[in-house]
Amino acid sequence: MKLKSYLTQIAWGAILLMAVSCSDMNELHDVYLQNGETIYTGRVDSVKVFAGNERVLLRYWISDAKAKNIVVYWLSRTDSVKLGIPEKQVNDSVDVYINELPEGSLYFEIFTLNKDMKNRSVPFEIGGSVYGSKYQSTLLNRTIKTINKDPATGILTITWVGSIEKSVGCEIEYTDDNGTSYAKRIPPKENPTILQNVAGNLRYRTLFLPEETAIDTFYTGFRPIPLN
Repeated sequence: MKLKSYLTQIAWGAILLMAVSCSDMNELHDVYLQNGETIYTGRVDSVKVFAGNERVLLRYWISDAKAKNIVVYWLSRTDSVKLGIPEKQVNDSVDVYINELPEGSLYFEIFTLNKDMKNRSVPFEIGGSVYGSKYQSTLLNRTIKTINKDPATGILTITWVGSIEKSVGCEIEYTDDNGTSYAKRIPPKENPTILQNVAGNLRYRTLFLPEETAIDTFYTGFRPIPLN
């Protein structure tokens, strides 16, 4: 009899415990329903950062139709920009230019939000580089080795001392016998450079891209080329 009574007590205890547990779960579920389900906006699918002169280009892709706005933070969230996401095809990219940035390496946090600027997504984090006056100060003009002008034909030959790393070419300006001005872009590894009908005002500068995909070209100052 004692064993039967003991087993009965265990059974009733288990039933009571289950009842209390179900009650607690129902209370939590009721609170969850009262507060409403949190629906996060999908974050951007991918982002590319293109370096520039005191600016960057952010190119992003997003497929969540609920995402109508985007917020980009940098400098530990002390600066930001908020923009609407334009209507586009699902696989199309969107470009965002961020200007007036400090030179150096920057870290960006990107969030998307719905049309009411709510339900912010989890962040998409990415780094990028910004170039400016410090980088500009390191640039050097391509060096000229020799300059020769044929008196019979008037053909001018410029021989260069090799090429310069990250240079994308040189720009040469001059005037002809009639005073007409010309500007010619030459490839970075062209050697020699041949010019015709050069009468005066001959000068050149060298062009650089700090990164292969950079959106801005940097230039050295113009250097005159003597003809005598």
